[in-house]
Amino acid sequence: MTDPLRQLNAIIGAHQGQDEVVPDASQPGFRISLNPQNLELWRLEHKQIAGEDTNLLLACLSSTGPLEDTSLGWVVGAAIRPASVRSQDDCRLLLHALGLNSGLVNSVLLNCPGIAGKVTWALYFERHGHLVATPVLHQEQDSGDTTLQATAST
Repeated sequence: MTDPLRQLNAIIGAHQGQDEVVPDASQPGFRISLNPQNLELWRLEHKQIAGEDTNLLLACLSSTGPLEDTSLGWVVGAAIRPASVRSQDDCRLLLHALGLNSGLVNSVLLNCPGIAGKVTWALYFERHGHLVATPVLHQEQDSGDTTLQATAST
């Protein structure tokens, strides 16, 4: 099995300078965001609200009640909710409960390396209705390198 950090770094390296990637031609409504501003916003959001075992940040329509009782929403004005899933099956069930169709769920699971594992991902809808997944990148201490690089969450 390929290391998810290596897979994510390969995506980042192959698309350096691009803000978005459409990884699955059969799901044109799904994007991976590599926009530097988005990456920084999600990194800071994770730092502020996420617990140690959080591996998903979800833009939801509601900030209260069980996570499964809300829906994934637009990022603007959304309630950002942290979640922790331990397997792809758990992730699949949660994403279905949040209102994603099977095609989008499968695309997320296939194209977001380390999701439901050691890589944290933010999921939200953007204004045109596309589902966007943004990897939450953790900065290395004392790194002067401006190249995007994925590291495992701690």
